[in-house]
Amino acid sequence: MKNSEVYLKDPSANALLNNGVANANDAQTDDELRVLRYELETFVCDGEYAEGLRRVVESFLAHLDDPQQPGIWVSGFYGSGKSHFVKMLRALWIDFKFASDGATARSLTRLPAAVADPLRDLSNQAKRHGTYLHAASGTLGAGAQVGGALESVRMALLAIVFRSVGLSSDYPVARFEIWLRDEGPRASAGRTRRTTCTSRRCCPRHCSPRSPASRPTPRPPARSSARSSRSPRT
Repeated sequence: MKNSEVYLKDPSANALLNNGVANANDAQTDDELRVLRYELETFVCDGEYAEGLRRVVESFLAHLDDPQQPGIWVSGFYGSGKSHFVKMLRALWIDFKFASDGATARSLTRLPAAVADPLRDLSNQAKRHGTYLHAASGTLGAGAQVGGALESVRMALLAIVFRSVGLSSDYPVARFEIWLRDEGPRASAGRTRRTTCTSRRCCPRHCSPRSPASRPTPRPPARSSARSSRSPRT
C-alpha cells in the first residue's frame, strides 16, 4: 500500500489553493470563492477546531435572550490556525451558499454531531425569530487603513460591517446609501440618483447639469427710452 492511498484525497493530485495561509475575509471574487470551497471541503473538524466551534455556537445560543452576548477571544501561536478557525466559523455560521451549484458550507464539510447539532439549532432559532443569520469577517491592521487613508479602528470595523451587507466601505458613501434605502425603494440604491443643481460648483458625479427649464431666461439688454437732446449735424 502506498502512502497516498491512506489519505482520503491523493496529496500528489490535490493542489493547495490557499498556499497554506487562510485569509479571514468575506469571499467575493471568483478566486476567493474557489479557495473558500476548497477550505470547506478539506476542513478537518476535530480536536480544538471542533471544540472551539461547539463552544462558540452553544455560548451564543445560551445567551440568545440576554441583552448582551459575551465576546469570544481566539488565541494561539503564529500559524496555529486562528484565521482558518474564524473563517470556517463564519462560513458555517451562516451556512454560506455557493451560487454556482447551490452547495452550502455545512453540506461540504464533515461535521461531528457535537458541532452540527448546535449549528442546526442556530438556524432554527433564526427562523423562529423571523430573521436570517449574518456574519462579517475581516482584518484590522496596525493602522487600520481604509479607503487609502489612516482611520480609527472604529471606522475600520464599520467598513467590515458595511462591506458584509453590500455597502461601500467609505463611511460617508455608506451613510448616503443607507439614506437612499430608507427614503425610497431598495432598488434605487443601486443606481445614482441625479438631481437638478443650480449651484455653479455642483458635483458632476451626483448632480446633473441644469435643465433648460431651470435655467434663467436671459433678458435683453436694457434700452434707454430717453432721446438724445442733441440735434443731428448737417
